[in-house]
Formats: sequence, C-alpha cells, structure tokens
Amino acid sequence: MLATLHALDAPHALHLALQGTLERVELRLKAERRSRSIRRYRYELSELVEIARAITQERNIDRLLHLI
Repeated sequence: MLATLHALDAPHALHLALQGTLERVELRLKAERRSRSIRRYRYELSELVEIARAITQERNIDRLLHLI
C-alpha cells in the first residue's frame, strides 16, 4: 500500500517541482524586464537633467539649440 501511495505522489511531486521552476523562470524574466526599464528611465532622466541645465545656463539661443 505504501508503494502505491509513493507511485501516486511521484507525478504530483514532479508537477509541483516543474510548476515551481516555471514560476521562478517567470519571476526572473519579469525582474530582468524591470531592470532594463529602470536603466532606460535613469538614462532618459539624466538626459532631461542635462537639457535642463543647458537651458538654465545658456543665454545664446543658437548655442542653446545646438546643446539640445
């Protein structure tokens, strides 16, 4: 009887193990996407800060347009 229980539990245990593995893979993919989004956001923010500094410091319109 005990052998029958183990035989029935093995497919269920395998299913749970595979399901857990797939969930971890999905979480890693989501984390990588978020990380890429954050890097892109930081890059764009630094570009905006640079433009803002140029606008506040430059008085010559032609040079200002060149900086932007």
